[in-house]
Amino acid sequence: MPPTPTDVAWSDDYALQLPEIDEQHKYLFRLINEVWLAVANKADREKALAVISALEHYTVTHFAAEEAFMREQQYSRYHEHRAEHEKFVARIALEKSSVKAGSFLSLELVHFLRDWLVQHIRFSDRAYADEFRDREKAAMKGSLAKFFKRFLG
Repeated sequence: MPPTPTDVAWSDDYALQLPEIDEQHKYLFRLINEVWLAVANKADREKALAVISALEHYTVTHFAAEEAFMREQQYSRYHEHRAEHEKFVARIALEKSSVKAGSFLSLELVHFLRDWLVQHIRFSDRAYADEFRDREKAAMKGSLAKFFKRFLG
């Protein structure tokens, strides 16, 4: 099915070159599109709750994995990044509460999800991915220098 003007489309511009995380991000885009479909189809409360709950669950799981990676890599802006995640999860929880109280999922939510995810990946996630790659390069360079120093004496 061709994308509609409001579909949230993955772009290779968003790729961090960290395959596991890129795949998780692609799945988040699919979940946001499910939210869009629920909004467009004026999903009943049961369907809306299922969609928003799936997004909430996967987001929490993804963020936990991402944060574990950042901690292991000793990412310099870990606490700031984690705070962004917490705000996002809180926004989803607020929408879930609203749906439980009888509201429909809102188009504003779809715009928020799309804009937040795109900006978060392009800037916040890219920052930790770049820092990770920079450390990997420095470690490789240091290892290579040590090898040749030992080898050549």
